Amino acid sequence: MGMSKLFYIIVAAALMSSCGLDKMANKYETVSITTTPPTLQAHGGKVALSLDATFAEKYFAKKVTVDFTPVLVYKGGETAFKTITVQGEEATGGEATIFNATGGSFKYNDAIAYSDEMMSSTLELRAVAKQKDKEKVLSKIVS
Repeated sequence: MGMSKLFYIIVAAALMSSCGLDKMANKYETVSITTTPPTLQAHGGKVALSLDATFAEKYFAKKVTVDFTPVLVYKGGETAFKTITVQGEEATGGEATIFNATGGSFKYNDAIAYSDEMMSSTLELRAVAKQKDKEKVLSKIVS
C-alpha cells in the first residue's frame, strides 16, 4: 500500500506541474497583442517594431517563463527580432513579471536591418512557455 500511495503522489505532482503550461496554451487567445505601427515600415534602413502585450488575470502561471520572439517572415527567409522573456511572479530570469492574480502587461521595442525581400512580409509572434524542464510552444500570432 505504501508504494501505491507514493506512485499516486508522483503522478499527481507530475500532472500539476504541467497544468500551468497547458492552461496557458489553451487560453493563449486571451492574450492581447498590439503592434505599432500596425503595418511595419522601413525607415533609415531599419524596420522598427513596438509591441504591447496584455495578460488577463489568472492567465499567467506563477512559475512559468515565456520567451516571445517576433519574426518577420518573407519569401525566401525570415528575420527574428530580439527575444524577450516574461516571467510569472515565482519564476526567475525574465525581463518583465506578470502576476497571476491581477494579470499585467509588457512593452517591447526593437529594430532589424531592412532588405528588399521584406517588402511583402508578415509578422509572427512566436512564444515558448517553460516550467522547470518542460516546454510548450504556444500558438503563433500572425499580423
